[in-house]
Amino acid sequence: MKTNYNIFRELRKILCIGAVSMMAFSCAQRPVTRADVQADIEEANVATQEAHEKTQQAIETREQYAKDKRQEQVRAIEERIEEIDRRISSLRDVSSDSQNMAAVENVEAAILNLQSDRNALAERMNQVRAIEDPDWSTSYDNIDMAVQQIEQELEELQKSIEPERTIEP
Repeated sequence: MKTNYNIFRELRKILCIGAVSMMAFSCAQRPVTRADVQADIEEANVATQEAHEKTQQAIETREQYAKDKRQEQVRAIEERIEEIDRRISSLRDVSSDSQNMAAVENVEAAILNLQSDRNALAERMNQVRAIEDPDWSTSYDNIDMAVQQIEQELEELQKSIEPERTIEP
């Protein structure tokens, strides 16, 4: 979860550097006004909120991916178990129709092997079903903290802007 914090720390740096560089670029062309700074701050606020929403959406998508992946694994195992059950049933039909004892013994050995495979798959399916979803609450908390830090930086920028003074003749 430290990684999320580092990502947002870097995001904060990028946003601040972007705001400063936009102000510096603007200075080269014309004098920067309070409105220019406020516009940059507002853009940074919007970008922060978008990043917050996109990151939360990414975590939600990751949570759904984990659930879907587990369901996919369970379905695949269930299909393999069904195929084994069909093969066992088919072998039992062959075994009951056969008069050859050697063939019956071979079929019974194959059935035992298939039943062993089926049991192993059933155990694997129980293991997959028992997998708990990862707890992403700390990621959400880290995101919220990082966004709050960025918002605080933007508030400090806003507070640092002196009110425009009009010069009376």
